[in-house]
Amino acid sequence: MTDPHITPEKVTKPIQLLAAWLVGLVVVNASFLAGAQKISNPSWASGLLVIATVVNVPVFIGALFLLQTKFRPQMQEDSYYAQYLKNEFEYNQGRVAPAQSAVATDQVIAQAAERIAKSLGVEGKGKEKPIENILRESQLDSLVARFGSSRTLSELHFSPDTWQLLVTKWGKNEQFIEEIEPLLAEGLIAKKYRGYMNCTLTELGRQVVSMAEKQAILWKQIHSGYWETEHDEFQRGG
Repeated sequence: MTDPHITPEKVTKPIQLLAAWLVGLVVVNASFLAGAQKISNPSWASGLLVIATVVNVPVFIGALFLLQTKFRPQMQEDSYYAQYLKNEFEYNQGRVAPAQSAVATDQVIAQAAERIAKSLGVEGKGKEKPIENILRESQLDSLVARFGSSRTLSELHFSPDTWQLLVTKWGKNEQFIEEIEPLLAEGLIAKKYRGYMNCTLTELGRQVVSMAEKQAILWKQIHSGYWETEHDEFQRGG
């Protein structure tokens, strides 16, 4: 290595940064060893420089290992890292949003129950939980009225094994998307990745299906003939 000089403006890729680190390690250690040879007083100074030179190597290797494992995505070139960030955002949107929506709804209901109990004065003291249960039932009734007849809920509840076939057939249909997105937003169904192939019912979604089934308003109950015909085709691979 005849010329260890680093030109900062030419370091434009992460792999070049690692190379710069290596050059820096060699230069620093060489400087320490050269200094240790020339220092005679105090006697402990040269020994300290030698120890620092030895310690630098495992520290550098540890940092390099950390970059190549925990921070590997960040070590990609800008275009690949941008795509990684986009995919990560889409993944987290699909995975976290329904759960956050459900938590937010629970908090709103609990706060509303507390306000109602306080407004009742002495009679409302200790009645927060019963009031909260009534509000939850009311919310569930509202969800059943809005989404009980959704085909998506029936498909995920009764035929999860043919769900991917349905998405393959209808996944880009505007009506399908307009139906499934509110279900995701309300936390009745959840997904982990981009697209709709891996959607599943949440606990709230199962409660809505159960109540809708008792009221005989499920899509499967209303369109039983069409349901049987189409799912026979799915089972045959049509």
